[in-house]
Amino acid sequence: MRLEGNERLCKLDTEILAGLYEYRALTTEQIGRMYGMSMPYTYKKLHVLRKRKLLHSEPISGYLTSQRSQGKYHRISETGITCLRKQGMFVERQAYQLKIDKYHLPFVLMTNDLLVDLEPYGWTLSDSRDTKARFNLNRSDNIQGMLLHRHTLDEYGIYILSANTSPKNLQKTIREVGDYDQINDFLIFTKGKESFESIAKGLLNEDGRSVVGKRRRIKIFPHSFGRSYLQHYDNEDKILGFVVSEMGVAFKEKLTGSSIRHDGLDTVVWHEGEEKYFVNLLDTDLKKIFNLLRYRKEKYAEDGRKLLVLSQIAFHKELLEEIRHIDYLETGPNQVMSYLNNLK
Repeated sequence: MRLEGNERLCKLDTEILAGLYEYRALTTEQIGRMYGMSMPYTYKKLHVLRKRKLLHSEPISGYLTSQRSQGKYHRISETGITCLRKQGMFVERQAYQLKIDKYHLPFVLMTNDLLVDLEPYGWTLSDSRDTKARFNLNRSDNIQGMLLHRHTLDEYGIYILSANTSPKNLQKTIREVGDYDQINDFLIFTKGKESFESIAKGLLNEDGRSVVGKRRRIKIFPHSFGRSYLQHYDNEDKILGFVVSEMGVAFKEKLTGSSIRHDGLDTVVWHEGEEKYFVNLLDTDLKKIFNLLRYRKEKYAEDGRKLLVLSQIAFHKELLEEIRHIDYLETGPNQVMSYLNNLK
């Protein structure tokens, strides 16, 4: 039943304040998208809430590095928390405890971008505070939270690297990914080519590749592409469907159990008259790259199947340059996303 007038506004007020309490900081655009409001109505609604002293609005810095003016972000006030308590919501933190310092603000906003884009597609976000409390991690650790897919129950530790991530913070992230005993899967979102390539090389080269070797999945995404790609993440069958439909590949078989002779190589396809092992690297999963690098010349000579890798960036060839028995299917993010969106 559709609510109208003051009743709808009251309900929406409470939802917005509850969102600000839970996620600490949200941009104007994030609030509009999260609650299905047009931008003019979002501005009007936030103005009313601000006038009632239910929230604070402050200018953003460091979030959109390509833009000088980055708009405002919003956080709940003590009056807003009191309002939630009167509405019957259990709240235990005060407004000052939810305030975010200037350094961490861009990372919180980028993490909340994941929430806004992925929650409708089955993902649930736990923020850094809850994640550190759950796994008894240091409060100063870089981990931004956990993403859980409600249908597959796959759960990932999240890191977000800005375009100007320092070597010190890069190394700290690598150390955390290697040290955590309780988390086996990671999603790393990057802003900028340099941070993308630096974290990939750093993790692959760390301790003789042992960090990547002991993890199940370490996927690295450009921030924007990752948010789009993960909307389709039930399994990799859709990506296989893409290469069969669009790139001249024929599916042969999915290996299981003892028929899998090499870790990570379980999908066999026909391509250019040959059987090959197909691997999707659109997600730049370092564990897949680790397994590809282990399929060395002597294993290829014994097996006879080449590798066929789906890639969207030349950087993958650099990471795999020592492997000669490999062919590439090159695509672009727009082509892939267009195909996946048409499946919805």
